[in-house]
Amino acid sequence: MKAYQSILASQKKLPIEKRLGFLVEDFLLMTHKIARSVKITALNTLDSMCEKYPEFSKKSANAIIKDVSKTLKDTDYQAIQLTLKILSNLSPSASDAVLEELLAAMFGLCKSVVIDAVVDEAVPIIKNIASHRKGKMTPEAISETLSNSCTEKNIRSVATITARVVTLKDEETPRMLEFYVKTISSDANPLKQKLAYMIIGNIGIKKDLQKFTAINELIDKQLLSASEEMKINVAICLGNLAVGNKDYYLPKIMDKLKGEKKLGYLMLVALREVAVLDNEGIFKCAKDLLPILKLQANTDDDGNRAIIAEIIGKLLTIDAAPIVKEVTANLKDKAANVRATYALSYKYWYGKGKQDLTYFREAFPQLLELLKDENVKVQAAVLETLIHIAHLNPINLRAYAVKIFAEAIPLTVFKKNLVKIVNLGPLDHRIDEGEAVREGAYILLDNMLEELNDKMELPMLADRLTYGLADESDEVQATSQQILAKLCRLSPGTILGLLAKFLQEIENAVDKLVKKLNKKQDVERATDSMRGFLKAFAAIGKVPEIDLNENFQGCKKKLMADPIVKGIFSELTKSID
Repeated sequence: MKAYQSILASQKKLPIEKRLGFLVEDFLLMTHKIARSVKITALNTLDSMCEKYPEFSKKSANAIIKDVSKTLKDTDYQAIQLTLKILSNLSPSASDAVLEELLAAMFGLCKSVVIDAVVDEAVPIIKNIASHRKGKMTPEAISETLSNSCTEKNIRSVATITARVVTLKDEETPRMLEFYVKTISSDANPLKQKLAYMIIGNIGIKKDLQKFTAINELIDKQLLSASEEMKINVAICLGNLAVGNKDYYLPKIMDKLKGEKKLGYLMLVALREVAVLDNEGIFKCAKDLLPILKLQANTDDDGNRAIIAEIIGKLLTIDAAPIVKEVTANLKDKAANVRATYALSYKYWYGKGKQDLTYFREAFPQLLELLKDENVKVQAAVLETLIHIAHLNPINLRAYAVKIFAEAIPLTVFKKNLVKIVNLGPLDHRIDEGEAVREGAYILLDNMLEELNDKMELPMLADRLTYGLADESDEVQATSQQILAKLCRLSPGTILGLLAKFLQEIENAVDKLVKKLNKKQDVERATDSMRGFLKAFAAIGKVPEIDLNENFQGCKKKLMADPIVKGIFSELTKSID
């Protein structure tokens, strides 16, 4: 910025508009450079110039917009964001022809991978163009064009943009709602039907749609008769409408949740939308809602329990005081599914943002007690919650780290009694019901290791790794490899104490994987697993004075004798170095 000001000052003989014009041309050229730093600097400078010299910017709007809008094809989020800021300031001064081109560029942006991150910046520009071209491009036409930009990945963003743009005036809302009801009823394209539901939902977030009987009747009908995939979108739409009018829609949703079992999951989806978009609004119904959620929690359906846990967690983040006793009491419920659900709700209670954790800390010991629960679903739910906390901020587990470690270590043990054989006609299917618990226990220990290793018995952890490397679960193997690599750095002496065992497990695993690769069996999976074991071996190779160890040298010689192993190891060590 200082550079362009000094250039302006050094060319005082030329009129200011001429000087600005030359500079703008230079910076526009820079916005098309490959080097990201040059591009971002140029866009920042253009933005500053447009704000500092508004009269010049208005006169030059067409030229700047035509050129800078080419950056909308970029995939760099910051570049797109800066471009949209410039376009938002300049678009009110552009001609119809340039706005036509800009609108096409904005529709193209809606197809981009970055659209989810720039919805709020994109909406005002499209709104401004739509308002300026009133009569030349109807809301229906804009909606149809935006729908052509829609994919399964960007559908929520396109729906949000469309809903905001096509309802510029209140009097247009009824007509556009009829338009979307018609699309749902008559368009055979499932993607356009989904988009229509989401647009109606987005409109319903801001406007009360209780009186639009055609929409309410359509939702009631489609919840029962639409395809299973489409029903999810209907439920999301219903949840959005409840944000706009909680007094009317929330009781309906809760009544359906209580009274119609086949709608249970869908009503939970709708409630989750309300909890995410308007958690304070749903909290007002907590007294009536919590007993219903508890009844629904006693189910073997993992998906239902996960949504219930999320809703309860959201309620706790608003105000835990009135409901925390009820929640913690349910950790001791007779039904394992209920205990598991309420244990998982702690995960959603503990969020990323700043929040008062007073009640969470008071209720936390009761959660930890469930690590000793006899039910694997309950154990897995507690582990998932602890992994979430450890991932966000492991320091918050410091006061309980010794206890968590002591309870988690036994959960890494393979238990034969949890392996079930299920007869599926001509084939028997083997189900390891303890696998999720072992995986969770190893992942938790991995997440704790960097920050809390002083609270962990590292020799005991290292010993469990000798079993983890040989576990039947790929996830347990992979996590054990990661922990082993960290221990090589954090506590090399611990590794040397069990070196022979580690090397033997790595040798055994690599030998099995080489046989699979030679037989072309499950090549991608076998190669990934091989890389993991060889990374662990490479980490051992960085332990001080390991080259003097005969066991290590002997193992290395055996491994490198195979050309496949040698090739993968060579590639790995180059990337690591």
